[in-house]
Amino acid sequence: MALDAEAALPQKREVSFLLNQADVASPRGLFQALEGKRMAAPIVMHGKWEDDYDDPSHPIPSLNSLDIQAVKFGGGSDLTVVIASPLQADEKSQLRLRSKLQNYLGFLSTPEFLAASGVATPENTSIIVQIHPASHEAIFEFLDRCKPWVLTYNASLQVKLLDLS
Repeated sequence: MALDAEAALPQKREVSFLLNQADVASPRGLFQALEGKRMAAPIVMHGKWEDDYDDPSHPIPSLNSLDIQAVKFGGGSDLTVVIASPLQADEKSQLRLRSKLQNYLGFLSTPEFLAASGVATPENTSIIVQIHPASHEAIFEFLDRCKPWVLTYNASLQVKLLDLS
């Protein structure tokens, strides 16, 4: 007897839950809050963030860590940068943000990404910047100017306000 391939797959379900502000104070806190939750896509932890911090007091404490990767069942990923405290418009912050995005974009061509997510396209792969709402307006403008650059790497850039409620 032949099996219906779609019937054999687990059914996707939307799952909603609330996170409090303390849960999202750091990428590790967000990961721990999500751990054990049934998700439509797996959440992959790519290391211990604190071990990679090159500037612990900055809103972007680590340039070399991938904060969150959610691999999509149909291919692609959502790669999330978490900026949990207000980011100012100084040159150092803008350079750190650009470097962080560059590292995420470089990850798209790695064997690890390709094995888990396949080839990135702007339709299936997003870099999502979850940013503190009190960040400087110039940072939001900077991110808007980065969107065409991100597209050249076959990904889209989304900017979302971190929900602090």
